[in-house]
Amino acid sequence: MNITEENYLKIIYELSNENKKEYIKTSDIALKMKYTVQSVLEMIKKLADNFLVEYIPYKGVKLSEEGREQAIRLVRVHHVWEVFLSEFLNLDWTQVHTEAEKLQHVSSDIVTNKLYNFLGKPKFCCHGSPIPNENGEMANISKKSIIQLKEGDKFILKRVIDNINLLNFLRDNEIKLYDEFEIFKLDKFNEIIVLKNKNGKEIYINFSNCKMLFY
Repeated sequence: MNITEENYLKIIYELSNENKKEYIKTSDIALKMKYTVQSVLEMIKKLADNFLVEYIPYKGVKLSEEGREQAIRLVRVHHVWEVFLSEFLNLDWTQVHTEAEKLQHVSSDIVTNKLYNFLGKPKFCCHGSPIPNENGEMANISKKSIIQLKEGDKFILKRVIDNINLLNFLRDNEIKLYDEFEIFKLDKFNEIIVLKNKNGKEIYINFSNCKMLFY
C-alpha cells in the first residue's frame, strides 16, 4: 500500500469518528483532502478492489475490517509521533501534524510500540484525539462542540480539530487543552461567543471556530 492509499484510509476513519457516521460521502473526503471528487472516486474504487473499503454510489464509503485495522495502525503511529514531537522536541501544535505525517509512513510496528511505551502509553495526542493501544482499544473521543453550550456554562477544553488556522488562533489567544472556560456571552446575531478564562480574560470566537472545539 502506498502513502496516498494510507492517507485515504486514515481520513475515512477520522471522518467516520468525527461525524458519527458509518458511511462517508466522497465529497467530504474531497473537501478534507483538497482533491476533486473525481480523483477521490478513482482512489476509492482502487481501495474497494483491494477490499480495504466498501463503496455504495450515492451513499458513500466505509472501511472494511482490514481497512479499519490499517487505519487504526496509521492513526496510532501518527498520534504517538505527535506526542513525542510536542513533549520532547517542543514543536508547536501547529507543526507536529505535518512532521508526524512524514514519520507515520516509515515507522515499523516495533518502533511505534517502543515509542508508545517510552512515552508512558499516552491516551491522547496534543490535539486531544485518542490514541489506540497495542490492541486497537482507545478512550472515547470528545464529540460535544462548545457551540452547543449556553451563556453561563463552564467547560474544560478537551479536543480541537487539527486545523492550522484554528491552531494559530488558539495559540495567539493562549488557549490550551484542559484549560477551563465560561461561556460569558453568546451573540447569535453576529455568530460570536465570548469566552472567559480562569484569569477573567475575554476571548471572542466565531461560530465556525467554536464548532471545532470540544469539551
